[in-house]
Amino acid sequence: MRDRDINREFDMREMEFEYKLLTTLENSIQRMEMKAKSMSKEIHKLKKRKKKGKELKEYISKKLDSAVNISWQIIREKKLAIETLESELKALRLKTEFVLQEEKGLKTQITEFSAELEQEFLKSQNLKNKKKE
Repeated sequence: MRDRDINREFDMREMEFEYKLLTTLENSIQRMEMKAKSMSKEIHKLKKRKKKGKELKEYISKKLDSAVNISWQIIREKKLAIETLESELKALRLKTEFVLQEEKGLKTQITEFSAELEQEFLKSQNLKNKKKE
């Protein structure tokens, strides 16, 4: 029962951490999408205004560079999030393994104690039988 509670607690902590991380990632992605939409609108407006070709190319190039930088930023954030999740998962696995080892030790102690009790019981039964004889 105690092990289930500990495992549930580990699972809940892991899910809370993943939820916070996913929420952060979703917010970050939404911000980047809004920036991308804004840039797209600006490019569309510039095309409508029919600026000179060279100026438009320079402006688009700058905006594309900005979009590429934003994409790299998203990739770095996702990579960091994945690394963080992996390290948290590794820590949780180690904690779980420790708890399982502790459980095995306790089960072994219980088994040994039960065997000792059984031997004591058998000894007392033998003594009772000898006294009857």
